[in-house]
Amino acid sequence: MAAADAVTLVYTAATSYRSYKDNDGDPQALCQKYLAAVDGKSWPQLRAAHVADVRPLFNRVDVDLGGAEAAARPAEQRVAAVEQGAADPLLAAQVLQFGRYLLIAGSRPGTQPLNLQGIWNESTKPAWGAKWTLNCNAEINYWPVETCNLGECHEPLLRLIEELREPGRVTAKNNYHCRGWVVHHNTDIWHGTAVVDSFGFGAFTASGAWLCHHLWEHYDFTRDPAFLATAYPTMKEAAEFYLDFLIPDENGHLITSPSISFEQPFRTPDGRRGTLCVGPTVDMQILRDLFTHCIAAGEILGVDADFRTRLHDVRARLLPTGISARTGQIQEWREDWMPAFNGNQLAPLWGLNPGDEITPWATPALAAAAKKTLVEREQWFGSWASAFRVNFAARLEDGALAEQMLDRHLRDHVASSLLSSFSNRELFQIDGNLGVTAGIAEMLLQSHGGMINLLPALPPSWPAGKVTGLRARGNFVVDIEWKDGKVTHYRISSVTPRDVKVCVNGETKTVTADKL
Repeated sequence: MAAADAVTLVYTAATSYRSYKDNDGDPQALCQKYLAAVDGKSWPQLRAAHVADVRPLFNRVDVDLGGAEAAARPAEQRVAAVEQGAADPLLAAQVLQFGRYLLIAGSRPGTQPLNLQGIWNESTKPAWGAKWTLNCNAEINYWPVETCNLGECHEPLLRLIEELREPGRVTAKNNYHCRGWVVHHNTDIWHGTAVVDSFGFGAFTASGAWLCHHLWEHYDFTRDPAFLATAYPTMKEAAEFYLDFLIPDENGHLITSPSISFEQPFRTPDGRRGTLCVGPTVDMQILRDLFTHCIAAGEILGVDADFRTRLHDVRARLLPTGISARTGQIQEWREDWMPAFNGNQLAPLWGLNPGDEITPWATPALAAAAKKTLVEREQWFGSWASAFRVNFAARLEDGALAEQMLDRHLRDHVASSLLSSFSNRELFQIDGNLGVTAGIAEMLLQSHGGMINLLPALPPSWPAGKVTGLRARGNFVVDIEWKDGKVTHYRISSVTPRDVKVCVNGETKTVTADKL
């Protein structure tokens, strides 16, 4: 040993946890099993096995945004240059691919979903208890997974959603006397679904409906009817909860009560402040999304005609998204209240992203109000806020604004390792990495609203480039090349070639996908 010039240490760990209902596992036996699998293997062999495992997933997507000459400079210098206002398209490409690598490394079928630190928590008392925060953060982690061609990595979250249904039924019945299932803003390895922490955080009742958006997204990208058949009962039960939970207001609209607008306190015209409210815009947007997808799923599967009719009727009565007469922004609460402070919560833009009820082409007035909301809500705290802002700007098809948001994220929240921090580079929080990965992908390709949109939010500093292997809803794979800010070549392919609507250089046309 004294003459060794290198030592390979293999560390393994396990717990007795088997499921949220069973902690009778044998961690020692598991550790022995893991060690036996690598016994006698050298470091080069272990590395080669890792590369062989990751490469088939990682190499599905290749991206070139230009700026290759920056590769010779150390990462800390490049991040520092961005802080001073320099453009670095190569850094943006690397941020996208690094986010994909984190998903590949940390979220595989059979594992637990990525929480706030993914699998890279270093503390025995981690921030926020290393839980899954379901009022945005856990969902943000999985925004890029389908577009970035890593659908398998979605499985841990999809499985968690299914597992939350059973305890969620108990909470729905005991807390609200409702059918179906519900989960609030937070859960953990033991799958608690009731209100926890303060009511100003915990009263968010729309998390289950938001999670069901992921079930539909996985179907929409894969078009796998077998998956939809297994996911639909969970979506239906979530909808059943809200059918019982909704109440009419004095104008006949159906609203949630009680609720909160994420974690954003409000201020009334007479100066009162509060958080608890009824019918916030975000709830209504999420429920329209859930009901729409339940109706579509039932039609595809040929089931529950009467239930679909009920959802149609209830969806039509949900309080619509409005525009504040005072500010011109998207109105966040049922009453035209102001945020108690100019906070970084942008809950009323859920319908812009990840939802799709607000688009520049179908709802231009709402899109303009959404942009006003995004620009005028100036306070910015937390890398997850970067994730929202980059994605919102991309969905508004504003490449310059999206790049501005991305550069601010790189300046304020990204270390030379490319890991994102919650704030001031002091506390690692992975949703910044993964949410911004999704935002960069959305700048290059969008596929909501029944159309594939190529380069919808291309920044001025990415005038030429190429991306291959991104995925679009409908089970399409898309390759794009561009020069001088215009698409010069593209290929849309599918296992089942068929016609698809595509927007290229501002022109909408129908093309037939190639055979994948």
